[in-house]
Amino acid sequence: MINKSLGELSEFKDIQSSLLNFQKTAMQIWFDQKHYSKIVEERTLINSKTISSCPRCGSNDITKKGLDKNGIQRYFCTSCNHYFNPLTNTIFDCHKIAIKEWIQFLLSVFSYVAISSTSCLNRNERTTGFYWLDKMFRVLKSYQKEIVLSGNVLIDETYVSKNKRDQILNKKKKLRGISRNKICICVGVANKKIFAIVSPKSRLTSRLSFNIYGKHIKNNSTLIHDKERSHKILIKKNCLHDKSFYAAEVKKLPNSKNPLYPVNKVHSFLKRFLNNHKGLDKNKIQDWLNLFCFIWNTPGDKDDKTLEFLKLALSFKNRTKYREVYSKKNEKSLSVGAMCKN
Repeated sequence: MINKSLGELSEFKDIQSSLLNFQKTAMQIWFDQKHYSKIVEERTLINSKTISSCPRCGSNDITKKGLDKNGIQRYFCTSCNHYFNPLTNTIFDCHKIAIKEWIQFLLSVFSYVAISSTSCLNRNERTTGFYWLDKMFRVLKSYQKEIVLSGNVLIDETYVSKNKRDQILNKKKKLRGISRNKICICVGVANKKIFAIVSPKSRLTSRLSFNIYGKHIKNNSTLIHDKERSHKILIKKNCLHDKSFYAAEVKKLPNSKNPLYPVNKVHSFLKRFLNNHKGLDKNKIQDWLNLFCFIWNTPGDKDDKTLEFLKLALSFKNRTKYREVYSKKNEKSLSVGAMCKN
C-alpha cells in the first residue's frame, strides 16, 4: 500500500507539472498575440496619415527621411531641425502597446464596462487603463463646444451625489434635498443628439441657465421643459417658443404620453453609465459627460464609434506622458486608489 501511495503521488506530481507548463505556455501565446505590435496593418495605418507640417513648430518645410526599424515613415523639419513621424505629438506618440489594443479597450468602454475590468480583459495593468482613459478625456475635451440643437429641444436637470470625501455634513448628518452635496447636470435633447454640461452650483440660477443652455440651443427653436423658472431667460434671449409642462403632472403619465420622456431616458442611461464606473472622481465628471455624449451622438454600433474615435485621436495634437498623468499633482484624482474609492 505504501508503494502504491508513493506511485500515485509521483504520478500526481508529473501531471501537475505538465499542467503548469501547459498553462504557462498557453497564457504566454495568448499574451503575445494580443500584444504583438509589428503588424503590417498598423504600419499601413500610420503611414497613410497625411503630413503637411511639422508637429513641433508648424513649419511646412519638411522632407521624408526613410523608415524607422518598425517601418514607420520618418520626417525631418528643416526649420527646427527635428525628426518626427506621423504619430508625433498625438496620444499615440512613443506608444509601447500596439494601437490595435485600443480597439478592444474602446469596445469595452463603449459597452459601459468598468475601466478596471477592461484592463483585466486585455491583460494590461490597471494604471494603463486609467492612463488611456485620461487620453480619451483629452481628445474629447472640446467635443461638446460645437453642439447646437434646433427644432424641438427638450431640457432638464438631473443630480448625482458628490464623492463621500467631498460631502459636507451637518452635525454628522447628510444635507437633505438639492444641497451642496449634489452635482447638477444640465441635459438637452433634440433629433437624437444630446449635450450634458455640469453646473458650477447645485441650484440653477437664471444666469447659469443661460450660460449653460444658451450657446447650445439655436434661436427660434421650440423649448420643451418643466416650467423651471431659471429657463425663462432662455426663451427671452434666444427667442424660443415656449412649451412647458408641470413636472408633477407628467410624471404620472406613461412613457408613450410623457412629453419629457426623451430627456428622462437620457438621464436614466447617463446614471447607469456613471454607476458602472463606481468610484469615479466626481471632480472630473465633465470629462465623463463628454465621453457619454460622444457614445450617444455617434451613429452606428460600437465598431463605428471606435472608428470615429480613432479618427479624432490620430488628428488630435496632444502628447500625454504617463508620468504627467500620474504626477503628484494629479495623484488624488487619477490614481487607481482614488478611482476605486467612493
